[in-house]
Amino acid sequence: MDTVLPMDVRCGPGLASCPSSSCCSRAGYCGYSAAHRGAHCQVGCGHCEIDTIRHRNTIALTFDDGPSEQTGPLLDLLRQEGVKATFFLASHTCGHLENLDRESQESRNQQMMWNEITFRDILGFFPTYMRPPHGNCQATALFSDELWNPNHSSYGRVISLAHDTLPATLNLARHMISQAKARNLHFVTVGQCLGDWDRANWYRDGWTGQRRVA
Repeated sequence: MDTVLPMDVRCGPGLASCPSSSCCSRAGYCGYSAAHRGAHCQVGCGHCEIDTIRHRNTIALTFDDGPSEQTGPLLDLLRQEGVKATFFLASHTCGHLENLDRESQESRNQQMMWNEITFRDILGFFPTYMRPPHGNCQATALFSDELWNPNHSSYGRVISLAHDTLPATLNLARHMISQAKARNLHFVTVGQCLGDWDRANWYRDGWTGQRRVA
């Protein structure tokens, strides 16, 4: 996109980018309002808050296995702190297997298929992302002792695992939020931490498997 458009005209993929400092809204217009910025802007089509933080240090706080009596106070804390988080209520494979690394590809596929069918039958849709049971997966992890080490300064993209079923989680969340803010980490959802900034992609239609536009 080499063409630069004036304010209040069409922008977006296949069109053109917005002038410096303005954002391209989801509807495809340049502007500065809240309807143009943040999660409402189209990445790569103008100055966008998402563009600003997508390549910086980000952290996705995640909580598994709830809801429980701890969940309400935890949600209140997140609201007070203005922090995003992702809750994995049941998306851990159908059988919550001990170690996905030890399962065959066929077994993993079946587990996820049964998991998605269960979500579809109850909700009519299913989440795009899942939590490997016990965190076991073929990936390089940044463990909590490294993340909160005062001498550690480079993070990239971090996904933090906690459980909102445990009494200690509320204090743990306070600590993580305080430390992450002190380290200038940007709080994002799991989808955003993985580079997926379009929230319509975060859930799938239960019958078509296509992204779910609410």
